[in-house]
Amino acid sequence: MNLTQFTMAVDNLVKTWADDEPDYRAVPKDALRAIWEQVREGAVKDCADWQEQRDKAMEALHKHYTR
Repeated sequence: MNLTQFTMAVDNLVKTWADDEPDYRAVPKDALRAIWEQVREGAVKDCADWQEQRDKAMEALHKHYTR
C-alpha cells in the first residue's frame, strides 16, 4: 500500500462515518486496523529491501578496497 492508496482508504472511511451527530462508537476500528496492518507490512518490506541494498553496496565497497 502506497501513500495515495492509504490516503484514499482513510478518506473513504471518513466519508462513510461523517454524519451530523458524530459518535465515537461509529469509528470503524476493524477497517482502520486492516489499513494499519497493510501500511505496517509495507513499511517492513521497504525497510528490508533497503537493508538488502545497503548490504550489497557494502559488500561491493569492501571488495573494491580489499582487491
